[in-house]
Amino acid sequence: MSTKEKPKESYYERNRRQRLAYQKAYYWKNKEGIKEKRKNKEKNDPEEIQRKREYAAAYYRKNRERIFKKRAETKRRRLANQK
Repeated sequence: MSTKEKPKESYYERNRRQRLAYQKAYYWKNKEGIKEKRKNKEKNDPEEIQRKREYAAAYYRKNRERIFKKRAETKRRRLANQK
């Protein structure tokens, strides 16, 4: 890892909680608008739902191993924090 990447990584780690709190607040503030836009988009393009499903399935197949590793790591951390 180069020295340029380390400060960037630590910045995101330092501000992770604030970033997540902002994202959560933004979502709750704009939740209805987001739902409405999604409904309109799916109503105007009925194939949108099918495309989303196909994309999600392909992404899962492609990244299955990485997803499982991340889930296992998260579970391990959760169990370690409970002790």
